[in-house]
Amino acid sequence: MKQPILTCLSSAMKAKPRRALFSVLLAAVLTLGVFSFVPAAHAASVAPATATSSPCQSLLVHLNGTQPATATCLVKSGTGQVNPAISERSCTASNVKAVWIYESINKGGACIGFIGSGWTNMSNWEWCDPSGIFCINWNDEASSFYTGCSPVYFFVDANGKGRQAHASAYVFSNFPYGGVGNDQLSSIHITTNC
Repeated sequence: MKQPILTCLSSAMKAKPRRALFSVLLAAVLTLGVFSFVPAAHAASVAPATATSSPCQSLLVHLNGTQPATATCLVKSGTGQVNPAISERSCTASNVKAVWIYESINKGGACIGFIGSGWTNMSNWEWCDPSGIFCINWNDEASSFYTGCSPVYFFVDANGKGRQAHASAYVFSNFPYGGVGNDQLSSIHITTNC
């Protein structure tokens, strides 16, 4: 008779805890490795991103149409270094023209700003906790936004697919907004560079 996987794992960990832990970690690493090499659908429709060189809590991304986007870290994680133009919780003040996406409701938490015009997938960008140890990409992480001087389209799927919402210039709101729910934002399109 076959034992359930969890029962076998529990028994293995009691008998040889180091070997069982190693097996679990190896399985997790291999699983993550497989998923990290899956190509994105329609990737050619979104310009590639230029990553920042250090963990970042607040990021300003310049969309350059069909050319690669560039990014500037405004608040670095784990270093205590803060751009003097902003504080950790006032992202909008650093560039009032930008479209700002926030990790928490009411413009709270980590933030990412977009200026220029073009498309981007939120999975191209990441934010890190204040220690710089825990980092996560922005896909399905947005809880509020401010549009600045540019209208913007929000999409629940990568590459401008799926349910969407349109917001005019100078709009602040929490998600859900239009067809995009809380923690569902996957791509954006800024149509004009104001």
